[in-house]
Amino acid sequence: MSTAPSLSFSISNKRKQILICDGFIFQLNRTRPRLKYWRCKDRTCSAYIHTDHKNQYVGKSGDHNLHLPVPEQVEVALFKEKVKERVLKETTAIGKIYDKEMASLTLSDGALNLIPLPEEAKASLNRLRRQTTPPLPTSSFFDVPDAYSTTTTGAHFLFSDTVVRKKRVILFATDEQLRMLFSTKTIMIDGTFSACVPQFDQVFSLHCVKFSMCYWVVAWSDCYNIQACLRGIGCSSSTS
Repeated sequence: MSTAPSLSFSISNKRKQILICDGFIFQLNRTRPRLKYWRCKDRTCSAYIHTDHKNQYVGKSGDHNLHLPVPEQVEVALFKEKVKERVLKETTAIGKIYDKEMASLTLSDGALNLIPLPEEAKASLNRLRRQTTPPLPTSSFFDVPDAYSTTTTGAHFLFSDTVVRKKRVILFATDEQLRMLFSTKTIMIDGTFSACVPQFDQVFSLHCVKFSMCYWVVAWSDCYNIQACLRGIGCSSSTS
């Protein structure tokens, strides 16, 4: 009795499941009540694999007579799936995810030649991430998602969320940024109206000077009283 081939599965660029077997890539061709029929990705090929609905191997038909296995394309498909999985689950910068995954995988020269450059893949990955991005709030009363209240390393980022004179004030800063703020002698304030969503009046940010460089340390929204916010984070309003 022949041994059943090893099957693995991945996701295509069109977000459809693909089957990988012996260096060949198969696409789902049709589904029946008991079986799923997978056809070789190469349309000139007559090879099929049959699985049940639990993706267990049942049988095959046809042969790969007209082309060789495509292990490089398999490597690329698995790489793309890993990148997309992280893009959907994390808020890490897409370029950083892409570079880290390329560095962590041992890819063949053929696969490296097929993998798109980060700049080429960025547009499609951005569209993918936007599918999981929470919609903009329609009022100033909403829950800040966990992904925006902590940093990518798990540090606390939502510093304060209060209501002052019937207006919501949200402050973002890590403990390290606050320590840097409290130890500086120079604080700079920047504000904008155009980059603020309609539900808030404006966005302010605090910057401090350290080692002759300017660092962003605190951001807050809907703050019409700068002195009140400075007192709220422990800064004297007389600080220059």
